Amino acid sequence: MTELSPESRLNLERIKLILPEIPTGMRSGRLSILPAKTFNREYNKWEPIEMYAVWPYRMVGVTKPETLQLARDTWETIPVDRAQLCKQDYSWMANVANMAGLAWPDTAKTYAIYKMSNNAAPQACFPAFFGPGHDWFPDHNWGGSGMTGIQEMLMAADPYGDGKIYLFHPGQKNA
Repeated sequence: MTELSPESRLNLERIKLILPEIPTGMRSGRLSILPAKTFNREYNKWEPIEMYAVWPYRMVGVTKPETLQLARDTWETIPVDRAQLCKQDYSWMANVANMAGLAWPDTAKTYAIYKMSNNAAPQACFPAFFGPGHDWFPDHNWGGSGMTGIQEMLMAADPYGDGKIYLFHPGQKNA
């Protein structure tokens, strides 16, 4: 792996200094990550935007045990009008990876089996080719996001803290 040049490293350190804190606030009486520091309305009901801090960025969650409850509370307090869409794990959605990042292995397994099963398009030639969905057939996003989630279940790296790679992290059982 090529090391960063001193100039690139300095630029990244400058950027790191100006990045805002992860926005948090109270939702349903629990401290949760918010989609943004301020907003007039939550416009994207299909994406659990606040979960990006769990995956793919791993700023909270399984690799940082002190933040695991914050990550879980964030998922559990997504407003109902958004949750009915963004928690259904449609096509490209990363809910398998999110469940792995929340250290909920049983739920991650359930989502992974759903994602990798060819139950929506039995006429497709290969498993995990669902569709037609919102855009095309075969919609390989189902299988792709399912495989990404399985990778997250097997391995989680902490790029911001200790630099460790956690293999087969057992997590904690669902409550």
